[in-house]
Amino acid sequence: MLIIPLPGHDRENLRSILTGLHQQLVNLRGGGGGQRALARVISYIDWAQEARRMLRNQVRPAEAQHLVPTKSWELALTATTTFASIDPAGERLLNGFVSAELDERIHVLKRALADLTDEMERFTRPGALIILDTTCFIEHRDKLEDLDHAAAMCAGTDDIHIIVPMVVIDELDGLKRVHDKKWRASYTLAYLDKLLPSPDQIGVIRPSGLHQLMAGGELRGSVTVQILFDPPGHVRAPIADDEIIDRAVAVQSLAGRRVWLATIDTGMAFRGRAAGLNVLKMEKPDDDEEQPRSSGKRRGKAGNGSGAAAEVHKIQNPAERIIRAGEAIAASKQDEAELKRIRRAALEELATDLTYAEIAARTKLNEQQVGQLLGTLKPTP
Repeated sequence: MLIIPLPGHDRENLRSILTGLHQQLVNLRGGGGGQRALARVISYIDWAQEARRMLRNQVRPAEAQHLVPTKSWELALTATTTFASIDPAGERLLNGFVSAELDERIHVLKRALADLTDEMERFTRPGALIILDTTCFIEHRDKLEDLDHAAAMCAGTDDIHIIVPMVVIDELDGLKRVHDKKWRASYTLAYLDKLLPSPDQIGVIRPSGLHQLMAGGELRGSVTVQILFDPPGHVRAPIADDEIIDRAVAVQSLAGRRVWLATIDTGMAFRGRAAGLNVLKMEKPDDDEEQPRSSGKRRGKAGNGSGAAAEVHKIQNPAERIIRAGEAIAASKQDEAELKRIRRAALEELATDLTYAEIAARTKLNEQQVGQLLGTLKPTP
């Protein structure tokens, strides 16, 4: 179980407490050779009671119970009354019991201290830490690699480190089966999978100093992303939004500085502010604005454009849709914008599974045209 300081409590203070408690146990274990068993039991119970007092306002009750189980010193008292009258066998058995319990507590505290230190170091990287909720991946007009959080957060040239809780990954997996969200969910998961081939890797979305056209050509810091896995023993909140908030607050406690929560949801924004997070409320696109969706549909609209655009939109096969959209664009300017959007959406649908060369072979385009229409200039995979 990962031990995390409660909101508002200093992470270094918790680490200092854990270090002191661990050392006290080591000293108690090492000095057992010359002590009577009963004295060792009393020393252990004294340590356990003081440890619980010190941890009471630092960590959650479940975490304190994991470090210093109340049952342990209750068993110690029971063992004392059971074995103390049996001498010398009782002395030997009681000493063995106390030594085993000390060894177990030493191991648990050592592991907790190491895990806490690792997590603290993980979030000491410079720049802004931002957690995206699921709506940012599904509802925003821009895909993950196109988002310009630095401008919205007034971060200037600071680095941006995006953290994606595992519960968000699970929600995206579920949305792959929802008709009007499946393309965006599938695309995001495929992008993250490509960017993060190993569990603890930090993926670089954009390197430092890249000119961002969306921000008027201003320089930006690097943008990286990392998955936040559930720690061992973690029990998720029953509501996904509450779980995301919980993980964001945990990161804030471990990082020792404010964490941003990005969301399109108003309710989520209220929850984030109430939890003491910085909240970046992102705008949801209007129904009439263009969005890169696999079906080419606009949220809340029954149809798309008129005339040629409406006919092309009905075509089920995305490759055929691309071909017919291109022909219609060449023939008439009436629905050019809508047809281009339909073609772009169909291209994005194919690009989740096919290379540029394979797309070109199916759509009467060449590879360079595919890259240009998708808004990328990367070489053929």
